[in-house]
Amino acid sequence: MKIVSLSSMAFACLCFFSSCTKDSTELSGSNLESFSTANSKVAPGGTIGNDDVVPAMTISYNPDPGVVNQPVTLSAGFADGAVSPDCGKFQLQQYIAGQWVGLEAKLTISTASKTLTYTFTPDITGIAAYQFRLHYVAGNCEGYKTGFSAAFPLTVIAACEGLSIKGSAIGSPVVEQPGMYQFTVTYVVNPCGLEFDKLKTQGGLTNATSVVDATAGYETWVPGGSTNNVFKWEEGTVGTILSTTTRTYQVTFTKAYSGTGPAQITGAWSVSASLNGAEVQRAEFPAIFFE
Repeated sequence: MKIVSLSSMAFACLCFFSSCTKDSTELSGSNLESFSTANSKVAPGGTIGNDDVVPAMTISYNPDPGVVNQPVTLSAGFADGAVSPDCGKFQLQQYIAGQWVGLEAKLTISTASKTLTYTFTPDITGIAAYQFRLHYVAGNCEGYKTGFSAAFPLTVIAACEGLSIKGSAIGSPVVEQPGMYQFTVTYVVNPCGLEFDKLKTQGGLTNATSVVDATAGYETWVPGGSTNNVFKWEEGTVGTILSTTTRTYQVTFTKAYSGTGPAQITGAWSVSASLNGAEVQRAEFPAIFFE
């Protein structure tokens, strides 16, 4: 029989326990950390689980587009129809000078309070002149994690009056013809914010002696028994939407005038916009008197 000495048995046991101790301590440092994160949900200390989500968020504006120097109200919250938490916080951020800046607009979320509102007055115009986003802070809100919404741009336009027409006039004596004046009337038509496919601008000159010049594209006639010249500009084709840029119409003409007292040099002028054969808006400017 082979006899194992006590010293040999002690050495074997020492090796065995040494090996076990080494295996149990290999899961440390970064390995232990990754193991803990991958296998946790939401621990009491707020550890984020790998299946937590950033809730879907949205921002809307009223009005949209905004109008320069007029208040815009922003409404921000969870997207319609999306599952949303009853806890956490919102903070609104604005994109300024190439970076996102947190605003004082904040909201503590609850079942009854999930929409953050913020009112501001834009002072510049342009496409995507302003951009905002939501920062959602989950805290210990189970199943959700902190994150950001997409950026929501706001286009800002100049103040609109709908369809408008504004007229003005200048005049001076005709040196070669005593008792005669040369007048220039100018009408500016602005269809700001309107959708239309035909535009007609029309008006008359009171007792004009002769027409010197006029903006191209007009038709003119003198009604029977009258000395008042009528001018008309028309543009557009049914079904083709026209530009909303301003139009300027001018007529230069001569007329007898003593140089004193008010003299009527035009009648009332009007502009009408139509879409698919139906008038959508009309505007007028009253008669112009010169003195």
